[in-house]
Amino acid sequence: MTDFASVRDYLAAPRQAVLATIGVDGTPHQTVVNYFCEEASIVVNGRPGRLWARNLRRDPRVSVLVHDRDDYLHWVGIKGTARVLREGQ
Repeated sequence: MTDFASVRDYLAAPRQAVLATIGVDGTPHQTVVNYFCEEASIVVNGRPGRLWARNLRRDPRVSVLVHDRDDYLHWVGIKGTARVLREGQ
């Protein structure tokens, strides 16, 4: 398993990610998101009412895929749990 530090430079470059959450019925829900790196994690910004945000509050398990648009076979996958840092409008 690769640790976050070894892919941090790749993740810090301007890219988009595909965030997968678990829907109410147990099926995966995927959405394209913008993100940024912070310490040993990635941060995603979104409105609280978004389906993926509601899914995360109910079940924090996530999977994130960040691909390289210049080399479609080059990508980084992250699996783990998410948490809400702050709620807003």
